[in-house]
Amino acid sequence: MNSTSRSRRSRRQMVRREDLDALIDTIEILSDPGMMATIQASEEDIAAGRFREISSIDDLLGELP
Repeated sequence: MNSTSRSRRSRRQMVRREDLDALIDTIEILSDPGMMATIQASEEDIAAGRFREISSIDDLLGELP
């Protein structure tokens, strides 16, 4: 069998529901220009050191207004 006939065969792969859901979530995020801009701005803030480490719920609650 040559590679041409082999490539015509239909191949099926089982995907776990969790993996499919994660893929759909990723596609939705990548398709949202506003979300991508927010992610880019966050990455720039982290690279510039503009962040606070929060190690407990009390730390997090202390950050709220």
